Amino acid sequence: MATTDVEELIKKWSEGLPLIRDLTLNDETQKCLDIATKILESGCSVDAIKQVAFKEPSKTPAVLLSAIGSAESKLKLKACGPHHMTCVFAMYGEQNRIRTKAEHENGQDLLRMKVMQLEWLFKGEDGKTWDIIAVDDGCPNDSIGLARNIKAQEGYKNVILLNLQEAI
Repeated sequence: MATTDVEELIKKWSEGLPLIRDLTLNDETQKCLDIATKILESGCSVDAIKQVAFKEPSKTPAVLLSAIGSAESKLKLKACGPHHMTCVFAMYGEQNRIRTKAEHENGQDLLRMKVMQLEWLFKGEDGKTWDIIAVDDGCPNDSIGLARNIKAQEGYKNVILLNLQEAI
């Protein structure tokens, strides 16, 4: 595909997007995955898209840059054989990021967004599975309680919540 065609696609995908990314806006995370899907369906090589988009990254919307990374991750996952991936993260001090923006100004809805991203990444990948292990490493602000509520509300089966004190 010619560079001008790639430039037109980037222009189209960039329409209405702000230059900066606000991780507290779930719509931006969804938009990132939607654009990543369009990138994969476009027939353009990710390298050609990267070459144009990263030429002047300060002028390319961050959501689009993230989408390019997501598309690249999906392609790399496709190239892997069957496997299981575990995403592990510590929860100390994450009580605000776990909340939604409506619940806290810095809320990123972290657990729901990570599940959404991993579901998108692994969709259609036979023999490839994933889970998340969130570890409460002594957070005094009940990060694990917030995560337990979200897990129960959403019915997540592949999210494991561990209290480090109980695991020792």
